[in-house]
Amino acid sequence: MPVDRVYEENVSLDTIGNAFFLRTIHLDLLRPAKVIVITSEFHLPRLKSIFEHVLLVPRFSSNTAIKNDAADTSGGTNGGSSVPSQKKDDGNNFELQFIGSPDTGLSAEVLQLRSAKEARAKKIFDEETKFSLKTLEEVHRFVFTNHMAYASKRGFQKRDELDPKLKSTY
Repeated sequence: MPVDRVYEENVSLDTIGNAFFLRTIHLDLLRPAKVIVITSEFHLPRLKSIFEHVLLVPRFSSNTAIKNDAADTSGGTNGGSSVPSQKKDDGNNFELQFIGSPDTGLSAEVLQLRSAKEARAKKIFDEETKFSLKTLEEVHRFVFTNHMAYASKRGFQKRDELDPKLKSTY
């Protein structure tokens, strides 16, 4: 693939941030026909679950009305009217493909630790988090108010320490 067709997302600190920033920085603007996401095999199940959700949720609720001053046909001089609610064009009509790269270079112990952490995090996302994230607006709110990688309150709350062996693999 030509390098000028590769768009990296290099702002995020974790997987949900990676999906959010990929979508808001690149996908919603460029509207590609195909998106290929590459990650480690051990990370693939959780990444796929998060990316399929975050990349494809609508930006706003379908109840969001689109204000359009030009649509006022009432003949009045009120400066405009609300048009009945419409589905906004979310631009997420692309083919989404995932590729896992081999987990070479990791010891069996480290691979087991990382895989176990990924499985726990995937379970939390699948069973709890994603159900509250029905729109990109809600993803944004979650990332910047609740998620301890991005929320301002992160500096004021004690975080759980990672297993030292696991931490050394980052």
